[in-house]
Amino acid sequence: MIGKGAMAKQFMNRVDVTELGVVQALAAGLAEIERAQADALRELADAHGFDVDVQEPDPEERKQLLLRGLEAATEGDAVEWWLSERYGHRLDEPEKAVEYAKMDVHEWEEQIARWSEFYRSKGYGGDGSARDLASMHVKQTFGVSIEWFENAVVDLDRAEVVRQLLAGNLESIEYAIRDAAEQTPQTAD
Repeated sequence: MIGKGAMAKQFMNRVDVTELGVVQALAAGLAEIERAQADALRELADAHGFDVDVQEPDPEERKQLLLRGLEAATEGDAVEWWLSERYGHRLDEPEKAVEYAKMDVHEWEEQIARWSEFYRSKGYGGDGSARDLASMHVKQTFGVSIEWFENAVVDLDRAEVVRQLLAGNLESIEYAIRDAAEQTPQTAD
């Protein structure tokens, strides 16, 4: 006898979840909520002379992005997809960054030590620290600073990708609202 969990898994393997009506409706609904909130915040900022940085997403483009992300997540490729989709314009080789996304902080520190050993064995590095050598490697390989790489890539898991995908725009709007709340409204005299 097949359990409910196994049946659900078999069902999900056969169905393109992005084609389900409820999934389409949820993606479209979230995209529209994001657009409406960004629009409302822009109106508030304009009315009171606030300086806020908020992007108003195109609902159809956002819906398609959500669906692509969901598809990648259901196929187990969420991290790979996110690095390419979100950071492909910034990372020189996002597909190579995936292995570092799977590393926790301890494994990352071990990687830095391995790079240091490698470069020193080749006669590079001189008096530079292991972190300096790792910084050089990350910059040459991915075209970004090691600090950015650590914040955006290292120890990135599927749950964080899904959270950023679903809540990223809403968080941006929240931050812009908080920023506006710290400003003094400009009034017409």
